[in-house]
Amino acid sequence: MKVDDISLLKCLECGQGLRFVSGNIVGDVIQHGLLTCDNCTRCYPIINEVGIFFSKDKISHYISEYERNFILKHGYEECMSATITNDTEYLKQVHAAKNWEYQWSEQYNYSIVDFQSKYFLSEEFFYKCIPLSKADITGKVVCIVCAGKGREAYNINRNNPEKIICCELGDEIYSIKNIIESEGLVLCKSDAMDMVIKDNICDVVICDHALQHVLDHKKAFSEMARICKNDGNVVICVYSHENNFLMTTIVEPAKIFLHKMPLKAIEYFSVLPAVLIFALIKMFYIPINNILPKFSKLIPLNEHMIYWSNYDFKTVWTCCFDLMHAPISYHFKKTDVLKLAETNGLSVEHIENVHGTTWTMNARKA
Repeated sequence: MKVDDISLLKCLECGQGLRFVSGNIVGDVIQHGLLTCDNCTRCYPIINEVGIFFSKDKISHYISEYERNFILKHGYEECMSATITNDTEYLKQVHAAKNWEYQWSEQYNYSIVDFQSKYFLSEEFFYKCIPLSKADITGKVVCIVCAGKGREAYNINRNNPEKIICCELGDEIYSIKNIIESEGLVLCKSDAMDMVIKDNICDVVICDHALQHVLDHKKAFSEMARICKNDGNVVICVYSHENNFLMTTIVEPAKIFLHKMPLKAIEYFSVLPAVLIFALIKMFYIPINNILPKFSKLIPLNEHMIYWSNYDFKTVWTCCFDLMHAPISYHFKKTDVLKLAETNGLSVEHIENVHGTTWTMNARKA
């Protein structure tokens, strides 16, 4: 995080601006330090160029052991709070963050090489799900909500934005600066439902394949609309309720039992559906599409499975694990997606059911 980037941020407690108090700055980059709000005296740490921004009652849930030791070592204890929320409902979001950390660090620890592939990490797939043009990105301030390990940031950065603000709950945020090189990169470990960015800052705000995993997706979308400039774009891609009968009628109900298993056990258990799906693709969907292309379009999940036919087994396994471990999964009807835009005063420019299983929407802020 650069010193000038502090002007983009606000205090989560009172909404006022922040300033740098102490720490280590190399050139114009804050390597580590402490930001404070002069109005309410709340403090926020910066560790390895990543700002950590959570409300007082939630920060302890998201601080890793490494971060805690770093804070103690550098005397930043005032940013921590003795108040810790025990809200059972909110703890689902904490659980979700830990699960995604595991998936993207242990089960599928992808790298730049993976971003250059033809699969779900590729630029082609990204722009299929996030319908933007180069003109929408070049020279613009882009915020990526639920930025993960940087898939979206990598593809956005190729079109030369002015600034990329990445917000992510988990420790994956630290790996983004190793994946892309950008003078305008801003990294914030923060909650999508309570964002540290000031109003009307971003030209484009994106949440790709993640809003369905946020505890209160309506609140998160409202935050996305809030930080978007007038005439800017808010773009999402989410699970669809339409055509997703296997998820809504089998997988989601089965999570009552699945989530009693350790995460590692779910990972190995997900091999079974992955083998079945991989076999169906190779032995049924591909042959039917080759022999009876017109008839194949009537088969449930055909478009989705044919796209998955590009995947290797490991990727199919990863997708199955993804679908089975998610503590929070909301499947959006088209009316749900349109309502998000309407409620927040956005006009829909594009909406599409991608591969029959996800809704993508590009909406403009009036």
